[in-house]
Amino acid sequence: MSHRATEQEKDVPLTAHKTSGSQTEGQAILCPKCQTRNPPDLSICRQCGATLLPGRRIRDRIGYLIGGVTAAVLLLGSAWLFARMEMADALPPICASPQHMAFAALVCLGSGLAFALGRTPQYEKYLQRAQRHTEASPDQALADFSRALQLAPDKEKADVLKQRGALHLKLGHREAALADLSVYAASPYAHKGAEALTSVLGIEMEDAAKAMSSAERSIQQLRIELTAQGVLVATGYCRRCKDAVRLDGSSYCPRCGRRIKQLVYVNTHQVEAQMTKWRDEANARRKKRKIVLIVAGVSLLACALCAGISIWSARTKERPEATASVGTGAVRTPTTATTGHAEPSAPTSPPPPSPTPTAPPTATPLPDAVVSVEALNLRTGPGTAYERVGLLREGEVLEVVARSEAGDWLVVTTTEGVEGWVSASYVTLGIPVQNIPLATEVPPLPTPSGPTPTPLPPVDAEIAKIAGGDHGEISQPGEVGGIAAGGEAEVTIVNDTPYELTILAGSPNSVTVTIEACTSCKVYSFVGPVFCSKEGRMQVSVRLKPGTFQVAARVNDPGVIPFLGIWELKGDTSYFNCFYIVRR
Repeated sequence: MSHRATEQEKDVPLTAHKTSGSQTEGQAILCPKCQTRNPPDLSICRQCGATLLPGRRIRDRIGYLIGGVTAAVLLLGSAWLFARMEMADALPPICASPQHMAFAALVCLGSGLAFALGRTPQYEKYLQRAQRHTEASPDQALADFSRALQLAPDKEKADVLKQRGALHLKLGHREAALADLSVYAASPYAHKGAEALTSVLGIEMEDAAKAMSSAERSIQQLRIELTAQGVLVATGYCRRCKDAVRLDGSSYCPRCGRRIKQLVYVNTHQVEAQMTKWRDEANARRKKRKIVLIVAGVSLLACALCAGISIWSARTKERPEATASVGTGAVRTPTTATTGHAEPSAPTSPPPPSPTPTAPPTATPLPDAVVSVEALNLRTGPGTAYERVGLLREGEVLEVVARSEAGDWLVVTTTEGVEGWVSASYVTLGIPVQNIPLATEVPPLPTPSGPTPTPLPPVDAEIAKIAGGDHGEISQPGEVGGIAAGGEAEVTIVNDTPYELTILAGSPNSVTVTIEACTSCKVYSFVGPVFCSKEGRMQVSVRLKPGTFQVAARVNDPGVIPFLGIWELKGDTSYFNCFYIVRR
């Protein structure tokens, strides 16, 4: 390349180096067969007719075909071997199964056939000719590299840039070499093969890392030399000074001393344009940041406003309901008086009052009651001595009719129209109990006289059969410790008896026990896991006051039959450790 052409290259922007058209036109292509010099635009030798753009050689095609077939056979054989030996679990991640290996074999075979039978791309022909002219005619090689770069797809341009940059460096064209190698290093397709293997195999490819670091060192060394010669200038943007800066031999801001992380090397005549570009990018970032902050602030303000409106609306809804519940009787009286005053149209003959406004206060609708425990008995009177007429579940809504004198029992009506008494301690009301009218009639207590009840089956150590495991097996389906499933039994437990009820915390054989507490006993309900195996597990006790309650056990272990029954505790020091009884 002439000295004049080298001087012109200094004015070329710092991108992929391009060979001028006059340089290409002045070169001659040497025929590899007859050594005749041909014009650069010919693809066939004018002397012997040999092709001047070499394609893939026959031996290369045969080699790729043999390689693809060999790889396919090896992969298929390995897949068959691993499938027969059931060694799929011992394969590396890339060979997760014999099916994957068979698919890889098909890919290898298809790649070999495609390379062996396919046409040589046009850019590859120029690339091969450039490689042949590297020593004999470097200028022609540069022209062919440039033509190959124009025709090559994006994923192949990195390799062409690397070869052309190496030739520029060999010829002493340092600025052109820096341009090509810089674009090559920034290309996402550089070292693509090694990076693909690294991502698939999970193994760091040392050759790729060494090649990349070597290219970066070469590029950095060229930049330093050209910067020292005044050919290139390093520019950057200082975030502390908030301005573009021009650097002289270092990566630190000459104004504040802060390190500039991102540097761009440009020719001397491009410095001002690059500085303007830095400032424009910074202004765009600031505008974008302002927009993001404004949007975020508006979003937060809208969320806070919505939350405030929701809270305010919820409070305004609660206040009118509470006012109407407490002052219902007081509101009706003024309404009646107003109606009486509005009726007469002539002062001489007032109409007689209507009997409708004189309705008793008890007709005022009272707020509903909601059951607040899992299960609640509905009885015929205010006490546990009265007969149970129904069972209410948690969350069930009841219509309040009246209350007992002490206020601890309520007369309610269920949604099905059944009327009865429930304990006020286990329902939730919107107003105090004292505001509910007294019941006009209280049913008499049932007399204890009557036929002698049928004795229940004895409850003794046989109850331990419920636990299973170390405490015995259930001999037949439906047997529950000597008590028929769904039956009732009374158990008296005091500190000096040889039996106790036990919960064992742990696993396996998890059992969920639900206790329905007697409404008059003031006891606590317990819902939790119960476990049947005792060894190595903590015992959990639930302390209850004496009274009557029902236990319903749902067992996860299919070998354990659920226990259903009414148990009665007596004595001030009784402990209920639900689900089964064992000897001390």
